Amino acid sequence: MSTFNTPNIENASGGAPEFSQGLTVGGTAIGSLITMTEYYSQAGEPSSPANGAVWWDGTNAYQYMNDAWRILSLTPPPSPIGGRGLFAAGLFSNTVEYITIATPGNATDFGDLTQARNFLASCSNGNYGLFGGGTVFSDYNIIDYVTISTPGNATDFGDLTVARDLLSSCSDGVYGLFGGGYPGSSNTNTIDYVTIATTGNAIDFGDLTEARRALAACSDATYGVFGGGYTTTQVNSTEEFTAPAPFASNVTLTAS
Repeated sequence: MSTFNTPNIENASGGAPEFSQGLTVGGTAIGSLITMTEYYSQAGEPSSPANGAVWWDGTNAYQYMNDAWRILSLTPPPSPIGGRGLFAAGLFSNTVEYITIATPGNATDFGDLTQARNFLASCSNGNYGLFGGGTVFSDYNIIDYVTISTPGNATDFGDLTVARDLLSSCSDGVYGLFGGGYPGSSNTNTIDYVTIATTGNAIDFGDLTEARRALAACSDATYGVFGGGYTTTQVNSTEEFTAPAPFASNVTLTAS
């Protein structure tokens, strides 16, 4: 029995070696032990592909599985970005107005929230706009929603786990997070979440590292960031979270 141990093998000029007699491991050709990726970019169907090969014909993406090409259908994630901007509520107000973001001009009346209030938070999945919390003499746990493409009055969506104002919100296009705020006489570190496409009460998500109010939030399709705010003094810290099930493009296989 012999043992061969070396960190690397190179040819005489320092490049990759060629094994003209083939290379086996335990009597098995090494090529069959390694997943070799084939990629084709051409109009016509490739001939004699290996299982797992990928082919792009300029329009569709395919993968060769079990002796047949399968179309890879890619579904992009919903975007929380749309063509309209909505502005809601204010001091003793339930007014919702909207603008067309691409066209400068004054806002137009959209409809009304179910309850006048200020210091509320909002988020969207691009289809629905949600407005949560707020206060007028007392704090509310109300979450309202509107269909952004269709002006009209808001409808009850559900409730936050804690009634509060001065909270903040963000969305990854699937989930809406409501964090922090001022319920009554003290700050809170509560973060709630909802699935924007499905009406219902918010669910506890977790906690900020410190209770605070009047904070800000932003997000992309994976992370939500809460920053700033007020405890007993102004704070400059930021915190990031991932959604309960971070959204990614769905991939489905269909027969070609």
